[in-house]
Amino acid sequence: MADLMEINGVQVAPGTKQAIRVPVTQDLNGGEVAEVIHVIRGAKPGRTLGLIGLQHGDEWFDLQIMRFLVSELDPSRMCGTLLAVPVASPVAFGNLQRITQPESDGPDMNRIWPGVHTWLAESMAKVLDREFVRKCDAVLDFHPGPWGGACAMVGYGRDFPNQEIIQRGRDLAMAMGFPCVGSTRLMEVFRAALADRVHVPPTGRSQPGRGDRRPRLGDRAGAGVA
Repeated sequence: MADLMEINGVQVAPGTKQAIRVPVTQDLNGGEVAEVIHVIRGAKPGRTLGLIGLQHGDEWFDLQIMRFLVSELDPSRMCGTLLAVPVASPVAFGNLQRITQPESDGPDMNRIWPGVHTWLAESMAKVLDREFVRKCDAVLDFHPGPWGGACAMVGYGRDFPNQEIIQRGRDLAMAMGFPCVGSTRLMEVFRAALADRVHVPPTGRSQPGRGDRRPRLGDRAGAGVA
């Protein structure tokens, strides 16, 4: 681990934490579209784990988990670094809808990585690919269910061409300590871009919706990451 980690030109020293705002573009109303990356840099060397949520604007339950981790983790007691992107698609979240620009060619952020064109979702993916994905050794991709959803699991890809990536993804999923772990086909989505291009073992977490009555599953998810 290098002495300093740099996000958008901002250096974060070991034993510190910082929220860094990374501009993407300017919206038609004149407002800035930006990504916020939280950096929790451990005092001791180690690998970098990335957390990303709200690629879909209606999957906002992971904010509870991200807030818990960012506020509670103590970098002075950590090895390695945690990078957290609680709201990957602020445009979709601001409209409380799943995707951005339904009339565009690339409205679903989870399907267009690493971003090629200049549609909003692809522009945001480009920035996150550069400032977030390429700095991680592993990534947890959160996709909470809708209100009242009852499914909660950790999934890992089984159809990547690199068998080592499949195994590392499975190991990461099992390390979460969640009661339900499953494999799935992921080559069509965000996690395929990670595994195919930058060799980061990606793991997806599907959470129950906010209407779920099982006690403290959100807290358990946060503890699993920590």
